[in-house]
Amino acid sequence: MDDADEGVRRAAAANPSLTPETLEILLTAPRTAEGAAANPSLPVPRMHALLDRCLGGAAAPPTAVGRREASPAW
Repeated sequence: MDDADEGVRRAAAANPSLTPETLEILLTAPRTAEGAAANPSLPVPRMHALLDRCLGGAAAPPTAVGRREASPAW
């Protein structure tokens, strides 16, 4: 994304019609990375790689996500 206006670049980062190549460019810029990472057209493998990087490999197994400990029903 070559637009000189930072606001335009940030808004464009959320556009679901962006190509993966354009999203990669926007992911490298601190001001557009968040929008690009949340873009619904971001390829799933790339999204997983971003999450792995952010979590430092400390991701919980999928079965444990959102599960609460059961309390005894005494």
